[in-house]
Amino acid sequence: MAANARTFHVESAATAFGFSSFFARLVSSAVPIVALIPQPTPMYIFAVNALIGIFVTPLLKVHPDTEKF
Repeated sequence: MAANARTFHVESAATAFGFSSFFARLVSSAVPIVALIPQPTPMYIFAVNALIGIFVTPLLKVHPDTEKF
């Protein structure tokens, strides 16, 4: 919640939570399909998703109008 307040304006925070919820539901709907794939492919999918998160997270910018902690 604190990271969301530092990244987005107050007016955009609800929209950010809505988009996050939508994509979380979209991805979680594919979990049963991935669970049926033989090993080690699901682990590769997990590793790729984790690497994407690691490399994309530093690209987030803090909005200049928000207070710094």
